[in-house]
Amino acid sequence: MSNILAFPVPSLDKKVDEMTPPTFLFSTFEDQLVPIENTILFMQALNEKNIPFESHIFQRGTHGLSLGKSLTSSGLKSFVDYDFAKWFDLGISWLHKIIGDYQANRDS
Repeated sequence: MSNILAFPVPSLDKKVDEMTPPTFLFSTFEDQLVPIENTILFMQALNEKNIPFESHIFQRGTHGLSLGKSLTSSGLKSFVDYDFAKWFDLGISWLHKIIGDYQANRDS
């Protein structure tokens, strides 16, 4: 992004430190806007700092798929991918592993 903005944008992998929270990453091999190398470098940086993470790299999918479902596709078939859509459930499952279940204990 630094080449199109008026200011430098640091690579996220260079900003990982002990304060970086556990991280869930998902991306696609076909994303032409954000190269898959960015995800891999970020995973490596998290690993070096011993920050818990989970990552899923899906083969298909353009940048901007959102949830990968019709409702979030803006009517574009290219933004609907039911395999990619699994990232959301995978993320919820991972959050349960990291922070546990939310215990509701109030009546209202």
